[in-house]
Amino acid sequence: MTITDPTTGTTDDEARSGQPAAADVDLFTALMGDDALEVVVTEGDPVCSEGDSSDTWWLVVDGTADVTRNGRLIGMVGPGETIGETAVIGGRPRSATVPARSDLRL
Repeated sequence: MTITDPTTGTTDDEARSGQPAAADVDLFTALMGDDALEVVVTEGDPVCSEGDSSDTWWLVVDGTADVTRNGRLIGMVGPGETIGETAVIGGRPRSATVPARSDLRL
């Protein structure tokens, strides 16, 4: 289903194609404030590891990463997706390991 804004004639798909980076969105600025840091993870290095404690989550700005549990691939994340939010919200250890598939900017 496509939704069209009656005032501009822009479809929801067209509107999403030009979305700003997270740092440009007031919601993220308000939530993160001065705690927002850009992190670069080199291809092959883990963003986080299964079983680790959790007090940080990340937003993928550029690049991709695998999501593995018990050594098996269970998913992938890319730009606009988050890593680690489930553990932070739930106050639990990390449930997956997330190695960078390419260089990542978080």
